[in-house]
Amino acid sequence: MAKYLIFLSGNFFFSRAMQFMLKERNLSSATIYAADGGAAHALTMGLLPESVFGDFDSLSPALQNTLTQKHIPCLRFPRAKDLTDGEIAVQAVKWQPNDEAWLIGALSENRPDHQQGNMALATRLASLGVKVILTDGKTFIFRLSGKSEMRLDWSRDLLGKPDIVSLLSPDFAENVTSSGLAYPLCGVTIKSTDVFALSNCPCHTAQSFHVQVASGRLDVYVLYTDGLETTVIPNE
Repeated sequence: MAKYLIFLSGNFFFSRAMQFMLKERNLSSATIYAADGGAAHALTMGLLPESVFGDFDSLSPALQNTLTQKHIPCLRFPRAKDLTDGEIAVQAVKWQPNDEAWLIGALSENRPDHQQGNMALATRLASLGVKVILTDGKTFIFRLSGKSEMRLDWSRDLLGKPDIVSLLSPDFAENVTSSGLAYPLCGVTIKSTDVFALSNCPCHTAQSFHVQVASGRLDVYVLYTDGLETTVIPNE
């Protein structure tokens, strides 16, 4: 199973929650790509992409020069094209089932259309059997597809304990079961019109939580709201 960090140009908070995820999910050896302005997010984290893709309309000349000085390939595409920069970066990977894709900077308050487009990319990857996580550094969306599960363990670092856990489905998810949450679920179906699994949270004494689904698609929203931001990087 290979792991990939793909940096996109949406909002990004270089938070302690993000640092926790990098460590807890063992992402130190992940392959790194960036789409245009997403390269700024990677550099802020002290990470060097293997390649940067895009038309470079959202990356400053100074940062482009930094990439050149560090001998990072910048693959330039025309601004008028049928693919988004993020889509180009995603297509650069030869995905295999059980690979893990972190779309960092995938969420955006200013461009909800871009955010929805990134959710569509997540759906495409999930259909290939790829495990997908979208994040802005304080909200983490784990896309579960088919028979799958996810677990988050903060037993070694309490900073990893989330404030809110919400479960939503873009269409339907069957036989959803959760543990470690204040309001556990047992074999329920969640449809696209259901909101009963919003705003849950970990049990007071829990050191982890676990969600599994038998079929369909389920988005597990893991939110950190308790002042964990260290550096805020808005859309350029």
